[in-house]
Amino acid sequence: KAELTSVLARPQSTGTAATKPVTGQAGNSMYVYKAIPTITLGTLPSSNLQPGTNTISRFTVASTGGTIAWNKIIFNVSKSDASGSDLGAISNVQLWDGGSTQVLGTAVVAAALGSNGTQTGTITFYPTNAEQVSGSKTYDLKVDVAGTVATGDSITVSIPNTSTTFTASD
Repeated sequence: KAELTSVLARPQSTGTAATKPVTGQAGNSMYVYKAIPTITLGTLPSSNLQPGTNTISRFTVASTGGTIAWNKIIFNVSKSDASGSDLGAISNVQLWDGGSTQVLGTAVVAAALGSNGTQTGTITFYPTNAEQVSGSKTYDLKVDVAGTVATGDSITVSIPNTSTTFTASD
């Protein structure tokens, strides 16, 4: 950020230039990014929820201006057991790149999502190595769903924009 530390003053009465110190005149911080990521949601391969493995989110990460890297992604998840049929726990979370290559990493699932019935919580995925994106990559979030799945039961997933400030890299 720019900071004003002194000014050169030339009063009209004397015409003599003199430097005067200035304090407390700092500007706002500005950040320049070489590349900017954009996340867009895609269409699921199936809209039918079933016991077993389900793709519950498909999204594309695109980079504008160069290569970006990400090392954490958070999903807001809401299970709706509308039928009261005992929609089961979410487990065995996996992230796939392009549907054919599994992204190795660790998934942290909110305890509530491991319970039966209507529940909300988050799934946070940390890849083993930062995911590099140059251009765009499409990802699938797959989970195992236990219990009974009936008409009206659903799982809704969103990716929140929780980052509102600049965070310096490590």
